[in-house]
Amino acid sequence: MLNSSRFLFLFSVLGLIVLQSCSYLIHRDGYEISKKDYDICDLQIVIKPWIDESELEYLGMIQITETGYTLRCDKSDAMEILEGEACAIDADLVWVFEERFPIYNRHCYECSAKIYRYKL
Repeated sequence: MLNSSRFLFLFSVLGLIVLQSCSYLIHRDGYEISKKDYDICDLQIVIKPWIDESELEYLGMIQITETGYTLRCDKSDAMEILEGEACAIDADLVWVFEERFPIYNRHCYECSAKIYRYKL
């Protein structure tokens, strides 16, 4: 009986560790924050069309990819991450310049984006 309860405990701990890694992998360039810094703001997200960067201040770039164990990974989940990241650094605009949709060897939406603030 003692061995089965130890096994159950170890299995539960292992399960929690695996579930902790079931989120997107976020690559940041030009800034550093943590998810506890996420905020809500008035933000514009533009997907794909080229934007005129002349009146924008570049703040950084983000790439959102799956880990192979990502559970919540559709486009709306990625957009929530983009919003949280951008708002945390007081951005005004996110330009998603690359999207990768689920296909046979990838089951999650992935994207790359640049983050900007309007020049005053």
